Amino acid sequence: MRLALALALFWAGPALASDTWFRITDEQGQLIGWQRESVETIPAGRRLTRERVTAFRIKDHPAARLTVRVVREEDAQGRPLSLLAETDRNGSTSRVRLTVAGTTMLVESARGKAQIMRQILLDPALRLADGEWLSGTPMTGDIAEIEPGTTTIQRGRTERSKTSVEEALIHYRNGEFADAWLVTKDGKGEVLRAEKPLPGGRQVFERSAEPVRASQLSAGRAVSSLRFKSPFSISEAALRGHIRYIFRPRAGAPLAVPETAEQRVREQADGTFRIDICSTCGPSIPNDAESLARWRAPSPWIESDAPELVAAARAVAGRKVSERTRMRMLGDIARARISRVEFFGHHSARQAWKLRAGDCTEDANVFAALARAAGIPARVANGLVFMRERYFGSENAFQPHSWVIAYVDGKWESFDISVGSFDATHIALTLGNGEPGPILAANRKAGLLQWEGMAEVRTR
Repeated sequence: MRLALALALFWAGPALASDTWFRITDEQGQLIGWQRESVETIPAGRRLTRERVTAFRIKDHPAARLTVRVVREEDAQGRPLSLLAETDRNGSTSRVRLTVAGTTMLVESARGKAQIMRQILLDPALRLADGEWLSGTPMTGDIAEIEPGTTTIQRGRTERSKTSVEEALIHYRNGEFADAWLVTKDGKGEVLRAEKPLPGGRQVFERSAEPVRASQLSAGRAVSSLRFKSPFSISEAALRGHIRYIFRPRAGAPLAVPETAEQRVREQADGTFRIDICSTCGPSIPNDAESLARWRAPSPWIESDAPELVAAARAVAGRKVSERTRMRMLGDIARARISRVEFFGHHSARQAWKLRAGDCTEDANVFAALARAAGIPARVANGLVFMRERYFGSENAFQPHSWVIAYVDGKWESFDISVGSFDATHIALTLGNGEPGPILAANRKAGLLQWEGMAEVRTR
């Protein structure tokens, strides 16, 4: 699973330093990148530029180099005029330009050769904000932003929680947890250190008194893969049974963890929360007619109405077998189609079907699309799973993962074609519709978890 890149827009705040540098290091203290933030005066007002370069290599995978450049212009009153955001990942580029005129915004986007142009209306009551800008006092409150991976404007909000010297800035999109920073500030409220929490790791941004040279970065610098080393050996019986987990959120961050038919969540008086996972542990999720209709319908990332997916599901949809059996048959089709492992990028069901490649996120999108095409409600769960075998650079560890939850034979049930089957180590942190936002959110939630306990629960 990869992280999805969150595209944020404008930040309204006090005057910024003209040129600010941050060194980016991993959990081992290795220099893997830098971020430069600069401000210059222009006739209409000012131009703010944020540049970020990261270069690293995850064990057993090719080197990755990611460059992000965001240029925004605003008038003398701080009102947004335009924004240009460019990204390059190992030569694969994308570009978004936004031009603001009153309450209307022209959006021009390009990914490779594909280009899109459209106009959207802005809510004048909302500010446009840049959640990746670290200079000055971090913004909190209501904002408007672009949903990651789309050109859709959505309502966002950033709140803060604090314990001791570490402060958590939690970002919500349409009321759902979306992203987080853990920051340490000086007496003036400016950020000295900011951490992007990751599962079993972190990226740390520390203010630097001098520029970071490009020659200091090496695309071959190895970093740890995203995983929690399991604190205990997990037996096959425990995988098939009932496991209880105790977690404490870092910096008192308010984390909402979903419940499913297999997962029960209880907040404790000491600030921790307990997660119980087994085949019958959870209270389930809504199964009213409106909810089931929603999860049968196609979506931008699960295109269950695509002709090729409808055709693939048709033979199974007409079989006179249980819905659970149909799901297993559809899973076999999806597994055979996505035959090549590809970790980087995030593709919709139809894109992955054409590419015949992907990882667990593409597996889940294709599987869910086939289920919906066959008339079975299906959702995508994102979180963690235990992998005994070597996968994504590590073994015997909990790693980021996605799978499918489907409504079969009158109840919701989890299905996983990536690791073979669902077990008690599938910890759901977000539920989504195949889009990148909940995947990013699940990774951030995992990075905010302090692992305090884990036990197998047995019936006397």
